[in-house]
Amino acid sequence: MARQRILVDGEPVEFELGDTVLVALLRAGRHPTGGGCLCLAGDCSHCLATVDGVGYGRTCQIPARSGLVVQRDHAVGGQPPLVRSDSDAPQRTVEAPATHLHCDVVVIGMGSSGAREAELARGAGLEVVTLDAGHGEEVAGIYPGPVVVARSPRGTLCVHPRVEIVVATGAAEIQPVAPGAELQGLLTS
Repeated sequence: MARQRILVDGEPVEFELGDTVLVALLRAGRHPTGGGCLCLAGDCSHCLATVDGVGYGRTCQIPARSGLVVQRDHAVGGQPPLVRSDSDAPQRTVEAPATHLHCDVVVIGMGSSGAREAELARGAGLEVVTLDAGHGEEVAGIYPGPVVVARSPRGTLCVHPRVEIVVATGAAEIQPVAPGAELQGLLTS
């Protein structure tokens, strides 16, 4: 069986099936920002890196797959680019088509509360679209219109609900900014 590898700062890093980018980095003795991992749930900024040319990716939430290109901008004292302008760097074109979905209700978060709300809405005869970061559908924003914009493995989703937006994303502890928060091995409850 061929070894699975991602490319980190121009060097190959092996990963195991099921690893996130962060886990692959940690197995290799590296860290995206040079500090510690804090939440491992996509709620903090302690694992940000540029992944496939897209800055500010939460590596704890991105599944490792062969050929993925990772730049650890924070670890080398830089900031992730918003738009890649480095003409000498290998260019990777990633098409992300926008899909517009129209429904009555959009439910963000499919834990027990979100699943219950989706079931109630469907029971009332409403057309429901569900979005969950655990399934690769990461909501980026809710805008007037209304429209809910999410990243997904299929590209950008623009969901236009006619009746209601249900936000059932659960709770996350607030991480204080404190001296030492960047130390390796630091985890919260």
